[in-house]
Formats: sequence, structure tokens, C-alpha cells
Amino acid sequence: MSAQTSIDPKVVVPWVGEQIMNHGMMFVSVGATNKAEAMRRYPEYSELYHEFSPINHVSKGDPPVLLYYNPPTPLPATNAGIAIHHAILGQKLKEKADAAGLECEIKYGNPAEEDARWFANFC
Repeated sequence: MSAQTSIDPKVVVPWVGEQIMNHGMMFVSVGATNKAEAMRRYPEYSELYHEFSPINHVSKGDPPVLLYYNPPTPLPATNAGIAIHHAILGQKLKEKADAAGLECEIKYGNPAEEDARWFANFC
């Protein structure tokens, strides 16, 4: 739920704002100790950011994708927790999947409240 479809700072900061860089995942995932180091050493980490970001691996023939997010909130995000799970991350993946002719659906809300038959029909 509320997946990070990219963790590349050069990609996601323009989408959600600078607050995303305050989330540890944005620097610890590549071995940096803080956001300043992550940005200073970005050329060194760029391949890892690319590899760790699902949006970079969308291709024709991929299976259907179901994404769940909280309803979109205003941008830029007001804190790291909102930024790292913002619905625009899913919207961007859907745009890429649509362009590749893939099935990708975004649902907003709590999946525990959804009807199990809907999941069975999606699969």
C-alpha cells in the first residue's frame, strides 16, 4: 500500500517536494548516512536509485498492477511521511504503465474495507 514507485531524488523531489528527502529510505537505501551525503554522492548512487525504482522497469508484457494509496493530498508534501507515500507516486507509475499498454489500477482508501470479490476479478 502506498508504494514508492521511485526513490530517485532527481525524479521524486520534483513530484512531491523536498520533504521526501527527510525520509531515511531516501538515503539509507543506497548506503548514505543522511540526505546531504546522498545528494553530494548522487553520481555514485545514481545506478542504485535507478535499480531500486520500479518505475524504471515497466515494460510491455508486465503483469497487471494494483496500487493502493490514501487519497491525494496537496503538493508539495508537508512532511516526509506524506511525501514518501504520496499518491502521485502511483499516478506516475500508472502513466508509464498506460503508455506501455499495461493494466494498472489505482485505488484510493483502505484496502481492508474493499470487497474481496473485487480483488478476485482483478486477478
